[in-house]
Parts: sequence; C-alpha cells; structure tokens
Amino acid sequence: MRRAFTLIELLVVISIIAVLAAMLLPIIGMVRNQARATVCSSNLRQMAIAYEIYEQDHESLLMPYIQSATGMWMALLKPYQNDIDKIRICPTASKLTARPDYVGSATNAWGPEQTPFVWLANWTGSYGFNAWFHPGYVGGANHPGQWNKWPPDKPGTVPLMSDSIWVNQWPERSHQPPADLLAGSTNPTFTMQRVCIDRHRRAINVAFCDGHVERVRLAGLWDLTWRRSDTASKPANLPQ
Repeated sequence: MRRAFTLIELLVVISIIAVLAAMLLPIIGMVRNQARATVCSSNLRQMAIAYEIYEQDHESLLMPYIQSATGMWMALLKPYQNDIDKIRICPTASKLTARPDYVGSATNAWGPEQTPFVWLANWTGSYGFNAWFHPGYVGGANHPGQWNKWPPDKPGTVPLMSDSIWVNQWPERSHQPPADLLAGSTNPTFTMQRVCIDRHRRAINVAFCDGHVERVRLAGLWDLTWRRSDTASKPANLPQ
C-alpha cells in the first residue's frame, strides 16, 4: 500500500518548485529580451540596406528632409523595402505612446502626429534617422556637421539610423544625456537625448552606413561619428 505525502513533504516539494521558478524566470526574461533585440537588429539592417538602394537609385544624392507623410524618410524607403510597415517597430517598443506630444520612450513607439503637427499622419515607429544626412536642414548646406556625400568616409563608424524616441535626431558629442533613460527627451538643444534610452539593457541598436548593426552601450554613443567635424569634448556625466 502506497504511503501518502505528509504535509511537510508536500511543503518541501512546493518550496523546491518555487525556488526553481524564481531561478528560471529571470533567465526566461533575458532570453525573451534578447530575442526582441535580435528582431530589432534585423529591422535596422533591412532599413539600412533599403537606404543604400535608395542612394544607388538617386546617384548618391542625400535624402532630403521633407515634413510630410509622403516625404519623411520611412516613406521614401518604402519603394525599396516592401515590409517597411512591419520593420519600423522595435518589439521592445511596440506599444504606441500615450504622450500628448506623440513622442516615444524606451518602451513605446512614437507617433502618429495630430494637429497642429500633422505631417507624420499615420506613421509610427521606434527608430530615428541620423538627420545630419539631410542636406542643408540645420545651419544651411555649409554647416560643418552636415554630411555632404554618400557614402561618408569610414562608413562603418557613422550611424545612419538607430533606436530612438522620435523620427530623427542630430546628435553631437557635446550633448548632455537625458535625466531619465526610460523617457529620453526631445530637448532640441541636446538631441542625443532622443537615442540615449534604456531600450536594450542600457544600450540601443545602431545601423551604420556600411549596413552593419551593432548593440551600442549608452556611454558609447558619444564615441560614434554622428556628424562631420565634431571635435567637442564629451560631457562628464555619461550614463554607465
């Protein structure tokens, strides 16, 4: 005749199961986050390839900055990447922002704009374009930071697009980091704050002009060549 479990034995088994669950849950979470980061990296890679095809089709003329639903950078890439509507959202930031200014965050996508900023129409996304590649938009065509050719020198060191809380950014080495790494900031004076967000374990994914994608830790964003001729000193209070 089989002996039934005693209450103490049952409690021991339950305790062991609880301990095992507590050990496995963080691992499961890490695996899930890594899978999301991998999909994000693939999204950026596909958009970077689409941009390269765009440049070939336009004889290396840089993409213009157009504030319209048909002229923003994702719309201009759509003829070269049929899945742009699927790959413009990072799985870690797939939920649409609830902010009244339609700005995203580390865990939310940006858009769509509404009155009085209607130019994005129904576009949403989790990525931003390095707007130093939009000719002449900031400070005129002769601004020392403006890229003036495609591809740039050392394209493997120059970001093209990345995780971001907004559709574009003009990062500079002198820019201060945001106070909140989950929210970021659209402070127009420090647009590095649009990409300095804790989206992938205190890092973001960055697509470079040679088409490769890297996970870049937040402090490392200040070491990248976002713009041409940037010799400023880095802030002292970079995130770790």
